[in-house]
Amino acid sequence: MIYIFFRTTNHNKPNNLRPLWFNYERCFKNLLDTLDKNCSLTIMFDGSLLDYDISFIKKYQLLKYDFRVQQINAGNDLSSNIQTFEFIKQQKEIKENDLIYILENDYLHLSNWTNFILDLYSLTDGMHYTTLFDHNDKYLCLNNVEGEWGMYKNLVSKIYITKTRHWRTVPNTCASFIMSKKLFNEDYDVLSMKEADNTRFDILTRIKNRIVLSPIPGLSTHTQHPWMSPCIDWE
Repeated sequence: MIYIFFRTTNHNKPNNLRPLWFNYERCFKNLLDTLDKNCSLTIMFDGSLLDYDISFIKKYQLLKYDFRVQQINAGNDLSSNIQTFEFIKQQKEIKENDLIYILENDYLHLSNWTNFILDLYSLTDGMHYTTLFDHNDKYLCLNNVEGEWGMYKNLVSKIYITKTRHWRTVPNTCASFIMSKKLFNEDYDVLSMKEADNTRFDILTRIKNRIVLSPIPGLSTHTQHPWMSPCIDWE
């Protein structure tokens, strides 16, 4: 089973790097349309009951889509992330071999992504992190982009293959990723730290020797230029 914890709020900051066709409801509807019987969806809604009542999430709940809502009052992304991990820790129904997907509210997914993930985890011990996002920042250095993305110009990856996808090792990912419940339990001390994503993954990969796997091409994308997963027409 894949337990998805979708973090969202009505108080999203303006972002001029979005594609013209982007909106949060489209991302949410896309997620709903790509789920299957192997998935359990929980909405981690950061805001008041009034915020929720006027949100598009409420509309889909009234339309009888299959998900539950957990209201939190975090007020910022870091606190929302920590409260989500605390909530997951309390969920006794999640077994060690089940998968947990922490998901931000601005991602798009390809259909059948769940089958690709279950295929991958059927061949591993589950003690790795997985992102569905083929981060374009790992390729920007090939285009002579100046600045911080040059850090990846010497990046070397191991490549794994399943029946359905190639997967590469990457040093980190954003705040949307998949892990087994067993790995969640072992790394909870790091995951729940009050640190940014790259700091936590630096500890997980360098000190705890975890690996992060990313599909080639991607199965999802963070919808923000210029970092969207390449080779796919996300519009």
